[in-house]
Amino acid sequence: VGGTYGDGTLRVHMEGGELDLVAEGVPLKEVLPAFSDATGLVVRYAGRGVVRVVARMRDPVPDHALEVIAGSVGLKVVRQEGSLRLQQSTAADSVQKAIWALQEFLMLYPESPDVPEAYFALATAYATAGQQDVVEQELVMLCSDYPHSLWAAYGNYLRGRLMAERGQWTAAERCFMDVMDSAAAGALADLAVVWLGEVQLKLHKYEQAASCFRRALGLERYRADKPRLLYLLAYCMERTGAEPTQVQQRYLE
Repeated sequence: VGGTYGDGTLRVHMEGGELDLVAEGVPLKEVLPAFSDATGLVVRYAGRGVVRVVARMRDPVPDHALEVIAGSVGLKVVRQEGSLRLQQSTAADSVQKAIWALQEFLMLYPESPDVPEAYFALATAYATAGQQDVVEQELVMLCSDYPHSLWAAYGNYLRGRLMAERGQWTAAERCFMDVMDSAAAGALADLAVVWLGEVQLKLHKYEQAASCFRRALGLERYRADKPRLLYLLAYCMERTGAEPTQVQQRYLE
């Protein structure tokens, strides 16, 4: 019920034994108030060095609360032989916690209007974790269950890019076309149009690709990419048998 802290270590002697909280690389004066709020511990300390700590448990809370608050300050809780040890979270730890939190949200609040966004966030978290097979499952579920949602448009855009990276051009084309056809896509369609054109170029659909590149050339966001888009447009025109003078004009531009 009392203890000391200093040099990055807090030792609290409790009736059930000694609890060690070791914060590596993080000042305890920043960590302890956060733990106090989350766990119901009243912690008093002052200054640097070894300082007396007085603590009492207001309300017992599950260990989950410790993990949540530790994650909020960039730490993870490691249990070792009855004691808790705090360590700096890695990027992988943070991603895994995000996955768990999103899964929990989807189970607890299946009727929430934020479910489509949560599915998309879960898919991107899996992508960050390198679990590509699960990414596809989550995106398919999102796009099939909420086809008119903005997040379904984002899901199709992400699916299209994943398919393109794998060289699955037909599947990628279908995804990008779904984005273009979505009434909810808004400005996202402007991002999809060039991807769609390049995928159709791979499929030798030169007229459709040329149409995409023409549309992109009319958008302000692609001003810096104009030389590349003009080249792709000229190439498509050349492949479809356009007048040589028209093709040459595009190349000259």
